[in-house]
Amino acid sequence: MGFAASWIAVRGLVREDLILRCGLQPAAEGVTMEEARYAIGRRKDDCWVIVAFRDYEFAEPQRLQPLSEAGEAVGVQVEEHVMVSAIYAYDHGRPVWCVFHNGGDEGADHL
Repeated sequence: MGFAASWIAVRGLVREDLILRCGLQPAAEGVTMEEARYAIGRRKDDCWVIVAFRDYEFAEPQRLQPLSEAGEAVGVQVEEHVMVSAIYAYDHGRPVWCVFHNGGDEGADHL
């Protein structure tokens, strides 16, 4: 049994702005990761804010594009059940690059 997850890292926003723009509610005190819908953190240098979600669709390009208007945004999607993964990068609202891999159809050494 696999898992589905996605992450978004944004440079140019603070934690509270990322939560608001993603339409998330702040987690209550004492909520464990198993209970939470998402986890959010930042790098020690404050350059990137990162939100992880237990859902493949969360880091879709349609969400990244507006988040990147203030700077850079990178989204990662992993769906182990069907062996699909994708990474998208946006900068100031424009797509910069992406990588998509379908291991089920293309094989493990496709990349």
